[in-house]
Amino acid sequence: MDEYGSQIHIKVRAVIGDLESELAEYDFSRVHKKYLVNLSHVFNLDMKNDEVIFKQGFRLTMSRKYKHMVDTDFSKYLRETI
Repeated sequence: MDEYGSQIHIKVRAVIGDLESELAEYDFSRVHKKYLVNLSHVFNLDMKNDEVIFKQGFRLTMSRKYKHMVDTDFSKYLRETI
């Protein structure tokens, strides 16, 4: 989403693993084989339902494969920004 609340979709043609490495320093975390999220937009994690809850109120499903890494990344992000 942009600063006005409009949803933005960016299509990139690249290997997601490469993007994951490049964007990690900018607080992005992989939540699914197809998705990276910017942790600054995350409100909370619903570990029971395997979902990322965004500040804007919408939810995105996390895969079980990545959920523990997302939890670790989000906890680290919160510790560093508080």
